[in-house]
Amino acid sequence: MYYPIKTHSKIIRKLPKAYQGLLTISNDVEGFDFDTFIQFYKKINSTSNCEWGRGLGLELSSSFFFYSETKKNFSYFKEPLAETEKSEYADKILNLIKLGYIDTIHGLGDFSQFGNCSKQMINRIMKEIKINNIKLDIFTNHGNTKNVTNVGFQKYQKGDNEDNPLYIGHLLQELGVKFIWTDKLVDNKNIWRFYDSIKYQLPLKQIFKMKLTDKKEYLSFRRFRNSGKFAPTHSEFYQQLKSINWKKFYQKKSSINIYQHLGYIRQKGKLIKFEKKHFTNEIEKSWNFLSSEVNSGRLLILTQKRFLNYLMMLSQTKIQINKNSIYLETKDKLNNPSNYFQGLSLNKSNVDKIVYLDSELEFEKGEKMVTIPFKKMGGICIK
Repeated sequence: MYYPIKTHSKIIRKLPKAYQGLLTISNDVEGFDFDTFIQFYKKINSTSNCEWGRGLGLELSSSFFFYSETKKNFSYFKEPLAETEKSEYADKILNLIKLGYIDTIHGLGDFSQFGNCSKQMINRIMKEIKINNIKLDIFTNHGNTKNVTNVGFQKYQKGDNEDNPLYIGHLLQELGVKFIWTDKLVDNKNIWRFYDSIKYQLPLKQIFKMKLTDKKEYLSFRRFRNSGKFAPTHSEFYQQLKSINWKKFYQKKSSINIYQHLGYIRQKGKLIKFEKKHFTNEIEKSWNFLSSEVNSGRLLILTQKRFLNYLMMLSQTKIQINKNSIYLETKDKLNNPSNYFQGLSLNKSNVDKIVYLDSELEFEKGEKMVTIPFKKMGGICIK
């Protein structure tokens, strides 16, 4: 459900500043048309007035589809065909990827209706990735068994089978994917949480190493579901938040990744596209609750990419101290240490410099700690 954050040293704080818990929301994008998506994300991420009212100033990222067999979703390509044109949203999606508000590829697309993905369509995606130098840290499975390019443990999942023409391992490598979520990595509050973990011998950890069928190793991560028989929608979001024991969550300095489909609500058992008129009552209450927890200084909310990278950074960082100098060490050599160490906070105030190899890193001094701050994300300025 939630997992206590771990570090290699007592000097390394589990969370920066006075934060006591870390949260992200993993949004599967289906259900969103592009206009609703942008206006909703402005409402959640910005602090200025927008079409849906004053922004809440939180952090929320999303996944996206390259293809979609239904017009209910926006997608990168106009039609689910290898020879199709790019959609009117393609350049906007690329911009959102650069800004960090889209950080996840959700399957290769939504093929839940007909299952008509082809090798030619995969090749078209690969071409687009190379032309635009698209980089995404995260891949999540999508939908029903017609989405055969999913990866994982189930028979229908062919995406990690090198002998299958719909193999996508080379595509994931080109994208730079580090983190993968498969269908079995869900947490629930009740005993059902443990069933798949026992059956498939999956560790009860927020993030852990996992080899796919093609023997390539990725970092897998868990998502908190707890929505009963059906996958969670915006209608179940408040229920998910209420089921967390926040006192224990904060006491244990924990992290949680909440699994969601924010583009849908559920009314009388039926899925309905989420629109501005639905942002009332318990749905609005969910976001106001998170906003109040953030404003209290207890809760740190990050985009899914920043959340996963932060936890991995903590698990891999070691330090050496020489008087008032801190020297950071990692197993692998880093190309961009100032990005990698974002959020690193140390229980030591008399620090003159923090160094990684030959790079001296900028940091902020507090009364009892020093912190390498998170870089601010750019605003969502797409119209």
